[in-house]
Amino acid sequence: LANDPRTGLGRPVGRRRERTGLSRRDVLRTAYLAAGAAVLAYAGATVPWLYRVSPLGWRSDGGPQGLPVNRTATSAQVSRVGADWRLSVDWPGGGRQLSLAQLAALPQRTHALPIACVEGWSARAS
Repeated sequence: LANDPRTGLGRPVGRRRERTGLSRRDVLRTAYLAAGAAVLAYAGATVPWLYRVSPLGWRSDGGPQGLPVNRTATSAQVSRVGADWRLSVDWPGGGRQLSLAQLAALPQRTHALPIACVEGWSARAS
């Protein structure tokens, strides 16, 4: 009976080590949590219902028609258009310059446009 392998199953093998530092489970748990936080932060910048809580979701819906605005005219240091302002439109074989009053007097149309951005968001505006 002394050589029976089943008797060895009940005995402890070697000395028990004291636990110091993190276990493998703790390291894996931390890695999973960090990966999940990174995915949420990255996805939050592109998924419309997450970007308001994401640290990477810096866009705002403060622009006209609720579209994201990265930079306002004030922050871009765009001043008001003066009376001497002209829009130049050039095409092969010709061109035209329009004042602000002439531009405003042109026929106006409204079209629904799909707008897609390389940052991952898309919207429709008219």
